[in-house]
Amino acid sequence: AMLRYNADNTSQALFSKISREYGVDSNIILGNIEVLKDKPIGSLVVVFSGSSVGITHAMQCLHDKGVEVEVIRSC
Repeated sequence: AMLRYNADNTSQALFSKISREYGVDSNIILGNIEVLKDKPIGSLVVVFSGSSVGITHAMQCLHDKGVEVEVIRSC
């Protein structure tokens, strides 16, 4: 999945949250973070592993927290 962050959601420990609450592991394989006006923004390419239900809930949680989630490829 491609995750796009804005300055409002970069301070939250979202990967820890989805791991704990939904049993989803996250493998970050590519990232691009920049600081604009003292606020980090950017994107990450992440491979999620876990149950399909857990991954669906985790992606919805990220979306609800203001992270733009785009599925690149679903296995």
